[in-house]
Amino acid sequence: MDIQPVRTPADHAHAMARLLECLETDPEPGTRAADEAEVWAVLIEKYESEQFPVELPSPIDAIRFRMDQLDMAQKDLAPYIGSTSKVSEVLNGKRALSLAMIRRLRDGLGIPADVLIADAPDAATSTDTTAERLPLKQLHERRYFPDAPDSFREFKKDAKRWVSQLLGETQSQAIGATAFARSSAHYRSNKTLAPTPFALWQTKVLREASHRPFRSFDRRLVDEDFLNELAAHSVDKDGPKRARELLEDRGIRVVIEPHLPKTYLDGAALLTEDGPVIGLTLRHDRLDNFWFTLLHEVVHVGWHLDANNAAFFDELEGSSAELDTAETEADRIAGNALIDESIWRTEPTPGKVTQAWVRRVAGKLGRHPAIVAGRVRRDRKNYGLLSSLVGHRQVRVLFAS
Repeated sequence: MDIQPVRTPADHAHAMARLLECLETDPEPGTRAADEAEVWAVLIEKYESEQFPVELPSPIDAIRFRMDQLDMAQKDLAPYIGSTSKVSEVLNGKRALSLAMIRRLRDGLGIPADVLIADAPDAATSTDTTAERLPLKQLHERRYFPDAPDSFREFKKDAKRWVSQLLGETQSQAIGATAFARSSAHYRSNKTLAPTPFALWQTKVLREASHRPFRSFDRRLVDEDFLNELAAHSVDKDGPKRARELLEDRGIRVVIEPHLPKTYLDGAALLTEDGPVIGLTLRHDRLDNFWFTLLHEVVHVGWHLDANNAAFFDELEGSSAELDTAETEADRIAGNALIDESIWRTEPTPGKVTQAWVRRVAGKLGRHPAIVAGRVRRDRKNYGLLSSLVGHRQVRVLFAS
């Protein structure tokens, strides 16, 4: 067992490759391969937690997400919070959680205490556009400012100028300036938006897109048959990369760019003067999430994106936002492309879903088992089910180079 520390992107790519090799044989617990996989997983998780930090949700967001998972109404929270009126006040941000409430929510609903005791987002912070309140170190490390000094200390001295300069790029890239600030943009989330990090992410995506292969775009070629063609590549080992190639062959550039704090993005569809761009954050590094997010954004490109609807920004996992017609349609069409409902209806989900059942149905559908496992988890609102089948940590590694 040749185990090495994971300190660099190259180390991370090597570790991911070794982890996938170990998992391919579906090793029995206690075997050499299983032990090696566990060690690699720990090293990878440590590296990713440092390089790709995921911000904690607010207490209200965490409670609402758990309610959605368990199909709970507000009245069902009364035993944990004290009364229906207190529940309403807490969920509307008018009452802080007491220690007794935190204990009951932790013990009864399994919401981590560190999430429940987190400070509520500062409204001034979430809308402040000064450089001092931005994740400057992350921005600098991720090369948002390629011409900035290599020294973070030197960069920070003039950070406001660098940020303003980067935001100015969007004026020439997006249709009609910063798309998310326009009335033509659609944002799917029920969380508080931090405007400047959001705009910076968008600008970085558009800049990266300008370096991607460019071909003319014909909307008529983006139809349900094309979606099915994309989804069929889910069974390929390099399916996500192959899907990007197919999209770029049809004039849809695809950019992978990690999200920034308080952006909560999974994917976006953007219209530029040179054609459509899809941005993916891989915030949830799972195959089932990747395929649904990608196809959802492709539907926006093929069905919805135009000068009057120039941008769609989507939080597809963890949001309980009310959906408009475009979002409902994108969910439906993407879902049907991933799983043919006429076949799905002939395979009633058993009370206890086994890996063998998932693999058999996936084979019948011609899709990766992660897609079937993800559907079962969503339908049952139980995201602990079939966790070994949804393709954890199998997407970012494909785009690491």
